Amino acid sequence: MEPTSSSSGILRITRSSQWANAARKIRIFVDGQEVGAVGHGKSIELPLPSGSHDVEATLDWCRTPRVPVQIDRGATVELALGCNLGFLAFDALWRVLFAPSTYLYLRPPTAAQ
Repeated sequence: MEPTSSSSGILRITRSSQWANAARKIRIFVDGQEVGAVGHGKSIELPLPSGSHDVEATLDWCRTPRVPVQIDRGATVELALGCNLGFLAFDALWRVLFAPSTYLYLRPPTAAQ
């Protein structure tokens, strides 16, 4: 997945700083292939060919829904990554056990982040 510089852009994924899974990396997949992992409070920049791509993140059996991104030549697309923790520890446990596709989020960053 090595693009040429004239036909590529950057996908930057920034993981939030949260207590949950702080010691673990979350794996990143683009178009079904693992391309890297993001540590606690870190970012990863992935050069990708221009065009449409499906991005997802996994931690054990928990997986985000696929996020479609459009990479334009010379542009940077940003996504925010983290855990949907809620206010109670029970919420995180419920998500891991019964709704693993909701435990992690991968989405465009918001102004509050």
